[in-house]
Amino acid sequence: MAYTIVNGIIGGIVATIVLTVAMMMAEKMGKMELSPPKMLAEKMGIGSLWMVLHFTVGIVLGVLYVLISNAVPLLYHPIIYPVVFAIAVPWVFLGVVLLPMNDLGLFGSKKSSSMPMMSFIMHVIFGLGLGVTLAFL
Repeated sequence: MAYTIVNGIIGGIVATIVLTVAMMMAEKMGKMELSPPKMLAEKMGIGSLWMVLHFTVGIVLGVLYVLISNAVPLLYHPIIYPVVFAIAVPWVFLGVVLLPMNDLGLFGSKKSSSMPMMSFIMHVIFGLGLGVTLAFL
């Protein structure tokens, strides 16, 4: 199935909403000690705009997924491939580049022993949100 850029934008927004709710729930339960979007926004000097940064990244990822899935038509499965994408691209980038760059270790392991697994789970949730949304568009 070919998606449009608008599908990617909508998918990215919905997936980011789902992810944000999951992050807030994990934070309230004491399972998430660090919010990477908040941390990165603070490092960039735009701490109060962290949610804008968070949704912008979500939209970009939604559009990127649409572009990749349209370019490689064999990679179509409404749920599995968006989850694989969410792990392979943003989770790996976060864990191997952004968190170590901010002296938090690979996948945030210096900050918390649960950080690698929590960020993995959050990215799976993003991928599920993206896949389910695109399946309905």
